[in-house]
Amino acid sequence: PILQGLERFDGLAYATVSGLLAFSLLHGLYLWFEIMSAELLLLALALRSLSALLVGGLLLSRARYRLFGPCTRVGLQRLSGMSGWTLISVCSVTLYEQLDVLMLQAMVGPHAVAIFSTGRKAIQLLNRALGSVLNVLFPKIAAIEDPDEIVALLWLIFRRSLYVALAL
Repeated sequence: PILQGLERFDGLAYATVSGLLAFSLLHGLYLWFEIMSAELLLLALALRSLSALLVGGLLLSRARYRLFGPCTRVGLQRLSGMSGWTLISVCSVTLYEQLDVLMLQAMVGPHAVAIFSTGRKAIQLLNRALGSVLNVLFPKIAAIEDPDEIVALLWLIFRRSLYVALAL
């Protein structure tokens, strides 16, 4: 969110891609060694988020500016307190999204899970494509105050989303 708010979409892209690469690498290793399991998939999801966090943090630490002045103990405590709730939220959503895969793994086996997971990923392409468009446009939308401009931008987003949906 900090990279997005600063309109550092290059850094946001690097962080996201690093997470996806880590996830893909682990999946490749699991398939290569034929050790696919529900626990290892959860580990891959955790490492995806961790690698994105590390790359994003590295990019922010190398920035030539400070967001709110120098780091203080009180500021870090406030940030970590909010981050704790965010971590709980992200873990809950991830568990909710992966619960069907975990239950399917326990009932029918890895082959059916692979087919189901591949189909679900194909369906999620639309959400990812539209989500990235909204990530890029969010700071612009937040800065607009004129209602006519907001309506025009919403129509533009709707038209572009329709094109993406039809293409997918």
